Amino acid sequence: MRRQDFRNALLCAAAVAVAFLIVNPLVNMPFDDDWSYSFTVRQLLATGRLTYNGWSAPLIMTHAIWGAMFCKLFGYSFVALRFSMLPLDIGVAVFSYLLARGADLRPSATLCLSLTLCLSPLFLPLALSFMTDVPALCYTLVSLYALMRAGRSAPTRQAILWLAIGLLTGIIGGMTRQTVWIAPLCIIPYVIIIRRSDRAFVATALFAWLLVVLDIVLCLRWFARQPNVYLDPPLIECIRHGFSHPGIMISNIIIVVFTTVMFALPAALPFTAHSLQRLWRQRNSWRSAVTAAVILGLSTAMAFRPSFGIAPWMYNIVTPKGVMGASELSGNRPTVLPLVARGIVSALVLTTTYLLAARSIEFAVDFRRSFERLRYFFAVPTARPILAIFAIFYSALLVIRAAQDQVWDRYCLPLVPCLAIFLLRRRSLAFAWPLLVIYAMYGLASTQDNLALAAARRVAVDRLESRGVPRTQIAAGLEYDFYTQLEESGQINRFGISNPSRPFNELEGYTPAMKCKYRLESRPASDTEPSPFGTVDYLSWLPPFHRRIYIDQFRNPWWLDRNQPAGSIPPMNFETDYED
Repeated sequence: MRRQDFRNALLCAAAVAVAFLIVNPLVNMPFDDDWSYSFTVRQLLATGRLTYNGWSAPLIMTHAIWGAMFCKLFGYSFVALRFSMLPLDIGVAVFSYLLARGADLRPSATLCLSLTLCLSPLFLPLALSFMTDVPALCYTLVSLYALMRAGRSAPTRQAILWLAIGLLTGIIGGMTRQTVWIAPLCIIPYVIIIRRSDRAFVATALFAWLLVVLDIVLCLRWFARQPNVYLDPPLIECIRHGFSHPGIMISNIIIVVFTTVMFALPAALPFTAHSLQRLWRQRNSWRSAVTAAVILGLSTAMAFRPSFGIAPWMYNIVTPKGVMGASELSGNRPTVLPLVARGIVSALVLTTTYLLAARSIEFAVDFRRSFERLRYFFAVPTARPILAIFAIFYSALLVIRAAQDQVWDRYCLPLVPCLAIFLLRRRSLAFAWPLLVIYAMYGLASTQDNLALAAARRVAVDRLESRGVPRTQIAAGLEYDFYTQLEESGQINRFGISNPSRPFNELEGYTPAMKCKYRLESRPASDTEPSPFGTVDYLSWLPPFHRRIYIDQFRNPWWLDRNQPAGSIPPMNFETDYED
């Protein structure tokens, strides 16, 4: 590695580490779905066995073992599990940089790509959690980088060593989150074709590919036999559902594209500026006519779907109300992403997407030249064809998820470096750095605010528990309530669980163990009234800077009456309404 690359990789790693440490990571509260994975680690430490609870679709085998190793050293807590992710967060920063250099990007463009990915408002909240998205991305990038080196290394022995690294990383990562298997599964055949004259390597690579397939079959069969696992619908059923509801699937595919471009936007702006300049310079050419027609056609189509015109398009992590919106606490939080900012981002995303579509059509029209360029593109095993192949297969998986109407913004994370590597090639970064700074500032602020809210919830919960209130009577948001449910029964009450320890009861909610008397709220609701426990104030980095959560009590907690007949479901303990 050159000295400049070593310095830049360290800079990317340091940026992620500093971002991790300055946003209050010492809050002992779970985030998003990691309450489920955290409980699996707790059970692994207590029983020595890997157990599921009805929520986990990822395998989390190696993920749970990784977390348990840290908890053995530092004690079990959400904080210890959060810090266990720091090495993997840094790994994403370093290997996204190395892959981009493997795509022959300039060091400055490579630095821009890595920071665009790792300081984004999508990556940072996930990096400060025990979720599987960032670890899976780290394993994927390491596997792709090793397989790229396997294709480029001249000595057979060195190539086989890199192949082994890519294979093992893909297998270990796939046992955390199944999407990592895509890397060795689709890239090893490509490397075999590239090195087809090297018989020793080809034989070894074929054996490695069969090992991946065997690992997938054995792991999925083992997973299907475990108690309390949630299995995705079969592939054929998903495809059939997509064709029977094409409007839903197509809409989801469109918003996946918009969302991916949005998170890659700092790295995409150089392409956008270059394409607009090119369009003006060649305004009398057929290429300009094609671009103009595509932009006009897509703009007209968008006019009939105005809901597609404003960011963010997909919810879960990034919402107009900050990280996770209102889902982790009852009562809508203030909007922190103003409509003007969302409008500007939307305009840039739509413009970039239209230009990408126009460039793709130009490429397809000039068939002969494009065919020769593609042959040359795939003939040299740089990071660009490897990431292109991975993106194609991963996007196919997202299409299947889109057919199920189950896509979230965090699923777009692996596509961000794939797209950015192509858009940053040989272009000025004048427009990239200012937007990257804005993205990073918003990512840090929104992540900190979510953790500040978590800290305030922790204070409120401790206040209630210190007065003798049982955990099952405190509705403190999605993560707290679901974790309490697991502590009480070890299983979520969810439809579709395979081999459940207790049957699904449609007359109960997800958390039947929760019989809440008190609820934490961002603002008082009509079904609650003030309690003797008061409020908790906290500070945020985004306006309004002074915020408050209320510890209220239900006006009529009829579900606490033991004589109440079964058949009535208590109100949900969290909200899923992200509308303004």
